[in-house]
Amino acid sequence: MGSLKKVAVAVLALGVVAIVNQVWYTTVTVGGNVIGVQEKHGDDDRGGNVVVEELPPQRDRGSEAVVEVGTCSAPAGGSLLHSGDSSHCKLAWLQSAGNTASCVPNTTLSYIRDFVSMAVTTGSGDGFFRADLGLCTWMYHVPASSLYFFTDKAYLAEGRRGNWVEDVLPEGVTFTKEQVEAKGYSLPWIKAQFRFLFGLKYIIKKDREEGTRKRWFLLLDDDTFVNLDGLVVKLKELDRQKSGKGRYLGERGWGGAGHLFDRTASEVLLQKIDGSCIIPYMVKSFHASDVTLQKCAPQIGLKPTVEYTMSHCGASFLRNRMLTGRQVTMHVKRDMVKPDMLAAWRMRLYYQVVYHRNITAFKLLMKVCNCAYGSCKNTACLGGHDKTAMEIFLEHSKNQTVMPDL
Repeated sequence: MGSLKKVAVAVLALGVVAIVNQVWYTTVTVGGNVIGVQEKHGDDDRGGNVVVEELPPQRDRGSEAVVEVGTCSAPAGGSLLHSGDSSHCKLAWLQSAGNTASCVPNTTLSYIRDFVSMAVTTGSGDGFFRADLGLCTWMYHVPASSLYFFTDKAYLAEGRRGNWVEDVLPEGVTFTKEQVEAKGYSLPWIKAQFRFLFGLKYIIKKDREEGTRKRWFLLLDDDTFVNLDGLVVKLKELDRQKSGKGRYLGERGWGGAGHLFDRTASEVLLQKIDGSCIIPYMVKSFHASDVTLQKCAPQIGLKPTVEYTMSHCGASFLRNRMLTGRQVTMHVKRDMVKPDMLAAWRMRLYYQVVYHRNITAFKLLMKVCNCAYGSCKNTACLGGHDKTAMEIFLEHSKNQTVMPDL
């Protein structure tokens, strides 16, 4: 239990309720001061000490609650957490002044717990660094019962929150060294493509087996950054637009933007994904997972719908859209590159911009974010930008000896 309690201490920074393997941790206050965590087992037995910002009780699934986009004031100082902590959040160094539960309304958190299941694909090759940056920022808010990670070596993820599942290739699927070299990819990358659909199938089957009747299933890369308020606002809008047909939303199949499926679509996928998608497009003729979904969806009766609030681009392309509160996903792959401290600083800035509407952080992020490429290229990112960004980072970090302030 020691490793789980470390996670609970990390969650104290946010003042929210965390669910880790069906154990509830709640922050306990006396006279307005946080004094510790209270551990409770099970889904409903959460009485006892005074707690702050606890999630509402499980709602009747037919009820609707108004969800407002939460806003937070920017932190007054640059005080940092985990400066001496050996946990996986030691590089994130989140500000204690701003990371409060008020940044994400409890109605948002309870909606995600009740109606959303997230599958995040990641690999152990980088020591789960990208997944950790998510866990130390936006994923901190996600109820762990709704958060699933799919990876090659789940046992290495011990102590991290959420549900970690080790993926397996479909029965009978093997790749020789010659086949891998002929395709021009690495074997780990090819295996990772199967991981996406494995994870999607897993959370859909899990929902069916446990009878939780989730409304939405969200498939994400480990370098996708999610605005939870914006997500729930969008899902509420879609809930009101009743549809008898299965809905599949994303940005033209790009994995970094995420793939969103409603319950009807999930039933179709569970029945047909093996025979209509995996076997023809990944076994007999190999394609990347996002290409596979885009190609096979129409053949199984799902029409992919472009959702412009889900983007496979990052800050240098999205710019002011990040401040609207409506941008649901953004792909931060280019901003997670080494050095590690720079990646952690950028994610800290993303969090401050998206969850706090921090204008100071926004202006700084526009200076130090990585220039996008391909369809995400923005002419505002002129030549020399990345070099200048590195110089600003080295100055703020005192040549990588301290985590930069805002």
